[in-house]
Amino acid sequence: MAERRCHRVVVAWIGLALALFAACNKDDHCDQGTCTSQSPTRLLDVLCDPQSSKPGCDTSGDVEWTTGVTEDTLGVHFGHGGGSLSIHLARVDATAFAQGTFDVEILVAAVDRPSSQVSSNLTWGSCNTGCPPDPPPLSSQAVTDYAWVTVVRAENTAPAAGTLPDDALLTVTGKDIDIADIRTVSSFPAPLCSIAGPIGAR
Repeated sequence: MAERRCHRVVVAWIGLALALFAACNKDDHCDQGTCTSQSPTRLLDVLCDPQSSKPGCDTSGDVEWTTGVTEDTLGVHFGHGGGSLSIHLARVDATAFAQGTFDVEILVAAVDRPSSQVSSNLTWGSCNTGCPPDPPPLSSQAVTDYAWVTVVRAENTAPAAGTLPDDALLTVTGKDIDIADIRTVSSFPAPLCSIAGPIGAR
């Protein structure tokens, strides 16, 4: 019995070590008590992979999937009629840091016009426990050259919520734009680097 308990303790410490490594990797930057961590490149491919058993993105209106900056990557084209791209927050790791806030940015360019409006709306849906209030919508401008545009700004994480419901969504709306990638930037107190890490994709 004592041997079994010892085995469980070892397994628990291995899991904690993996979480610490994920939270405090070499890409994290800490300054004056606050750390920031950026998601890997090509997050759009990960979140919206059509081959996934549970795709994390939905489109509506005059929107189509295309290739991204290279032939083997995903892109999203919003046509003249306009439409939306919805991302399920349950697939976004940045929502579940133990503490802190996160930004979401899209790499976007205007098509056939000098600039085009990009609107975004985040809702935690039917998540009633552990989720913050829905933030107000954001509106930004895409220009002809690809640039990172913020679609979620300093939103609180939801670590106590468990698995987020399907109606917890980030929806980006626009027309005559191309989206080539998505990234998240998380901010959290420096002490978290020694005690906790981001929860993996759920």
